[in-house]
Amino acid sequence: MLRQPADCVQMAGYRICNNPVSIFGTGSGSFMFPYESSLVSRVIAQDATHCALDFDPDPARWPWLDLPCWHPVVCEKYAYFCGVTAGMEVGTISATSFTALTGMDWSYRGAQTAQSAPTHAICESRVEAQQAGYSVCTRDATDRVVHEISGKGVIFRTRDFENWRQQRKQADAEDLPRPDFEFATAAVTGCRSGDEVLISDLVDDPEQGTLRCLAWLDADRGFHPGHPYHTGSRDHVNAAQLLDCAYQASHLVLAQQSDWQTLTPPLYCTGGKARFKNYVELQRDFELLVTGVTVNGSRRTLRFDLQQGGTICARLSLDFCLAAGDHAA
Repeated sequence: MLRQPADCVQMAGYRICNNPVSIFGTGSGSFMFPYESSLVSRVIAQDATHCALDFDPDPARWPWLDLPCWHPVVCEKYAYFCGVTAGMEVGTISATSFTALTGMDWSYRGAQTAQSAPTHAICESRVEAQQAGYSVCTRDATDRVVHEISGKGVIFRTRDFENWRQQRKQADAEDLPRPDFEFATAAVTGCRSGDEVLISDLVDDPEQGTLRCLAWLDADRGFHPGHPYHTGSRDHVNAAQLLDCAYQASHLVLAQQSDWQTLTPPLYCTGGKARFKNYVELQRDFELLVTGVTVNGSRRTLRFDLQQGGTICARLSLDFCLAAGDHAA
């Protein structure tokens, strides 16, 4: 069935989570925005689980569209809009659902140039018991595959989600902003300006044998317009922001390797994996601990544990390659 944005407003109302952390927005669904604000311009349900989607990208509305198509943030955003739109169309999620992303895998298959911008996609939605999932394949105007993304999450059916989150945030209300946080420079993190940077410089601890950096953001610095491209509910640090922190940190790590030192940022990311375990709260710094670097010819895979308050909140890995077209296997 064909849906135009205006029809979707009537179908779904306005209660849709705009927290861009993939399909069902990790966290609060209390942020309201019109369905017509979606990146998706139309959706056609092909059967009970599959939808065809067309995009109407508008950088003025979604500033992250100015990033390269292979940027982890862009990959996550396309997954979010595809997953939410398709899930609501086939009925695997509803406008009143509160859901949390627990895992996401993706690969970038397009060209390294902007010409690979997706124009349409197919999304499969699935749900079993409390677990929901999706698979997305985006394509460009020539029908070439750009992204292949899959993810899974949990649907909250009995928990008073909004009250639970409010209590959690109130427990941290005494935390003060960190105006003294020393951010790394844009030049070494693959960023275009200092406003995009979310992390500190690397800290090498030879005694502990660890390599790590810190990250910090709040509702102002971490979200548009304070941040040039991050959007979301402002409830917590969302998946796109966590991926961006790992992407920025990867520049610092790879700059220590001789064959990568001469590369000009931003580095070419061909895919990755993410597992989300606990919410990362705003206004509290968190740590990105480098847990491994795998070398495979001209390719590198970097692995991170993201910790806050001594708790592992997420485990991420990002794949990089030196040359255009050298995609991860």
